[in-house]
Amino acid sequence: MLKIVKEDDEKKAAAKEKKDKEDAENKKTEDADKAEKDKECADKKERNAREADVEKEVEAVHKETLAKHKAGAKPGADAKLEKILNTATK
Repeated sequence: MLKIVKEDDEKKAAAKEKKDKEDAENKKTEDADKAEKDKECADKKERNAREADVEKEVEAVHKETLAKHKAGAKPGADAKLEKILNTATK
């Protein structure tokens, strides 16, 4: 009888150890997946911020160009406009 109880306890301990090991592996996988997802989100936020900055620069250049054309200025080299264009296209 004692031998049967001891075997049952060993089986339960082995099953618990196996379950704990699987749980640890699952947690490790979940943590890795979460880290990857967080990185993707951060990359997406950064990309969106850059796109918004570019859009603002493009709008500024567009408004300035329209203002110059309305004023009847000759199209030509403008240092400030060139600087804005270079910044927007980087």
